[in-house]
Amino acid sequence: MATIHLIDAEKGGVGKSVVARTLYQLFLDRNIEVVPMEADRSNPTFSNIYGKRVKKAIFSEDRQFDDSPDIIFDTALETPVILDCPAQVHRSFSKWITSKGLLELGASHDVKFVKWFVCDGGNDSVNLFLKSVQHYKGELPHILVKNLGRTDNWSILKANTAVQDAVKEYGIPTIEFPRLSEFRMNTIDTRKLTFEAAREDSELGLIGRSQIVIFLRSAYEAFDESGWTPAAIEKPSGKEAKVV
Repeated sequence: MATIHLIDAEKGGVGKSVVARTLYQLFLDRNIEVVPMEADRSNPTFSNIYGKRVKKAIFSEDRQFDDSPDIIFDTALETPVILDCPAQVHRSFSKWITSKGLLELGASHDVKFVKWFVCDGGNDSVNLFLKSVQHYKGELPHILVKNLGRTDNWSILKANTAVQDAVKEYGIPTIEFPRLSEFRMNTIDTRKLTFEAAREDSELGLIGRSQIVIFLRSAYEAFDESGWTPAAIEKPSGKEAKVV
């Protein structure tokens, strides 16, 4: 059974693409086949960093693109997919899911969907998460990803009783995505480094490479806690711990 991992946030600037890249690195480190896919045309991070290995899909209200996202499901019939979703994709994505009957089709063809919803703790982000959960009513599983790289203040999330009730009702896992210092992250992004390249890059120095290793280890632990990572008991073949 293959899984379509939807990395979503419904708004920009919450660190969604970093989560997508980190989850992709987990698959690579564990030698598990996966296809990275890009649907974010305004900020195509996957494509910018991983080039031609990334497949592209387009979500749009324009009818000429109605069938463009089909490549996501077609690919997942053979191989798991990690999809970096664009902001404000809810309407066109839900239309695609509904009009093509993909939840039912997935159930009959061993293809699962899961949405990793990246949250920055702000009111808009929290409400958008609730909107997505309430729309699918448990038919499309969600994971709430609290991005510690954006904030340490989760008071709005904790105070939103509707969110807390929905998390309990639908059994939504909540994970904490770790923080990598802004300086290190900016360096990686500016140089368009993969995490694999960054943890081996001599220009980052011993401490910098060690930070990246620790960040990845913590992120993998958080991902595994969700119960949605494949072969969670499988460990990387030494690359993750290498700081030279």
